[in-house]
Amino acid sequence: MYPYEPICTEQPNDELGGRNEQFTSKYGQLAYNVQGSGPSLLLIHSISLGASNFCWRKNVKELAKHFTVYALELPGFSNSDKQKRMYTPQLFTEAIIEFIQGVIHERTFVITRDLPAAYCSYIAYIRPDLISKLVLITPSGLGGNDTSPCASSYTTFGIFTQPFVGDGLYNTFSSKESIEQQLKTSFYSDPSFVTPDVIDNFYKSAHQCPNANYAPASFVAGFCNFNVQSFFSSITQPVLILWGKKATFNPVQYLSYFLSLRPYTQYEIFDDCGLILQEENPKKFNRAVTQFLL
Repeated sequence: MYPYEPICTEQPNDELGGRNEQFTSKYGQLAYNVQGSGPSLLLIHSISLGASNFCWRKNVKELAKHFTVYALELPGFSNSDKQKRMYTPQLFTEAIIEFIQGVIHERTFVITRDLPAAYCSYIAYIRPDLISKLVLITPSGLGGNDTSPCASSYTTFGIFTQPFVGDGLYNTFSSKESIEQQLKTSFYSDPSFVTPDVIDNFYKSAHQCPNANYAPASFVAGFCNFNVQSFFSSITQPVLILWGKKATFNPVQYLSYFLSLRPYTQYEIFDDCGLILQEENPKKFNRAVTQFLL
């Protein structure tokens, strides 16, 4: 393997159990896991490097005691298809809507993180018939990842996706050493959560070929950014926001932006957690979301 060729790995280990299925969407095959019984609950991961439904491994079994849980992997990520294209909020929004209509077939609860929290907030606003309640974990869209792409965005995307140089840059950005550093400094509040198994899963999810670099390139370039200011106050469904007090990349101070637009929004702060609070304190998380949704 040369440093300027795409690195392709075996699939990451299945940590969820349940049934792994595929849904044919306009953006290719979308992987998802389903288990449990009861009201429908859709889980959607972030769109950061190496993201996958692995992030729900400490939650899905407990939630499946009360809900039919669908853990979707978005187009461009992990086991879902990856096309040679720019990934945008419109693409992700359309894919989520298509999944709810084509697989769940009913109004559903949704738990999601970061930028997909902004996308699902928009879906709740424009299609209230699809989403009944929302749980948003450290959501983006106000304060973080809320600006429009600029001229340099196209340059960044082009460099990351061009043959040879782009592959070399992506291989460096998504190396195990780089992923470990990102997880310890920007995602988890406690570095002890960043075990070899966690690093290995993020690494393998980031190297599912072909075209594994296109969605991360879109995110880094700013094409996935989405601002919720124009509609967040108009969402009529119940919303619960959960925020890790120790989050650095998307700090808890941004919570005030959401509450200023929608003061009656329920929220809870996890004092000892960072961005991935559902992993760092799963008992508190599972209890909080189950009480809210039921």
